[in-house]
Amino acid sequence: MNMNNKFMKVLFSGILSLVLVFGTFGAVFAAGGGGGGGTGTGQTDPVKLEEAYLTTISGDVSSTGGNAIKDNKNVEANPTIKLVFNKNIVWDPTSNAITLTNWNGNLVDIDVKKLTNDAEKRNIFVSPKAPLKSGKTYILKIDNTIKANNGNTLAEKVTITFTVAGIDEDLVSAQQVNDFITALPEVSALTLADKTAVVNARKAYSGLTVDQQKFVTNEVKLTELEKKIEALVLAQTEADKATAQKVGDLITALPQVSALTLADKTAVVNARKVYSGLTVEQQKFVTNVAKLTELEKKIEALELAQTEADKAAAQKVGDLITALPEVSALTLADKESVAEARKAYDGLTKTQKQLVNNQEKLVGLESKLAELENKPTDQKTPESDHKSNPNTIVTDQNPTGQVNVAAKNDNKKLPKTGDSSNVWASLFGSILLALGLVMLTINRRGKTEKSRI
Repeated sequence: MNMNNKFMKVLFSGILSLVLVFGTFGAVFAAGGGGGGGTGTGQTDPVKLEEAYLTTISGDVSSTGGNAIKDNKNVEANPTIKLVFNKNIVWDPTSNAITLTNWNGNLVDIDVKKLTNDAEKRNIFVSPKAPLKSGKTYILKIDNTIKANNGNTLAEKVTITFTVAGIDEDLVSAQQVNDFITALPEVSALTLADKTAVVNARKAYSGLTVDQQKFVTNEVKLTELEKKIEALVLAQTEADKATAQKVGDLITALPQVSALTLADKTAVVNARKVYSGLTVEQQKFVTNVAKLTELEKKIEALELAQTEADKAAAQKVGDLITALPEVSALTLADKESVAEARKAYDGLTKTQKQLVNNQEKLVGLESKLAELENKPTDQKTPESDHKSNPNTIVTDQNPTGQVNVAAKNDNKKLPKTGDSSNVWASLFGSILLALGLVMLTINRRGKTEKSRI
């Protein structure tokens, strides 16, 4: 009986000792390792985020009492965020339990760390590796997989939203494009003259980032304007083709190069003028401009050949004039040579005449000939004097020294040449006059002989 009592006492003491040992270890684990600031509420007490605010770190100590980060719209571009938990946190640098995303949901590179100071064991510090964008909203996420030293995890996921101070540069850039598009004409008033502006607006929009483009509210208008421009360009293209076809037909109607003459020069020049009057776009639709170019080259060659021919023709006439005597040595015997030179000169074209450089000599010779032809003869015969003055008295002296005088009848009394009756009358009168003169002579000789007897 006594042995049984002793056994029961020993057994009871052993059980009590085990209970005390397990109770002691349980209290230690519930306290988070015994050296931290745990609540000591046991493993069933979850981890909680007590505070999240902006802080600064100096050495191994952080500041306290900073501005809360949640819904803060004036956060600096390089913030350090202090997360304060209710237990000592075990942090694995490779863990993704804490993340920061931008307004598009894209992850932002961050540094997550703990300080070695025992007073900071419940705190985790988060800061971006690069400055955040002004005016942009960011989201800090804490996953419920984060653990305390005792193995307890965060009771629930935590999401903290905040906005960086300053003007949103993306919004500013997008607003500029918005204003650009707004300034464009409405679709109903759009013309091809607005094409460059529309193209530039699209270029500006495409130059935005994807994030900036999300702030452009009137991109639909730009798309509609582009469709209208496309339709206008198509219509203009058809009009350009029609205009170009007319010029092409004009060139087609010109002679081939082998049959071209200088008489076609005007038509070729006009074709070039019309072609040059086309726009650059219209000229692209003229498929036979090469023919026009070849014709122009041929015209140039023909003109060169004609120039040489004109020079040769002018030289011949110039040589004729050069061969004529000088004005001072000219006589009426040169009249025919001067006339031939004049005829040759007059046979030249206007262009050829301009190439004759001694034409003034020909004019001077012609003037001199006119003077020679109109100049009276210095020595006149009696017959010429008689013909020039019908009233001149003709005298005749016989061998004895006596002079017979006969008065010339007036020209009005002379018979006309070609009148037969007048000719016979003149002839009969001359015979009678001769007989009278003979009888007078005989009579005078008879008287002379009688006087001598």
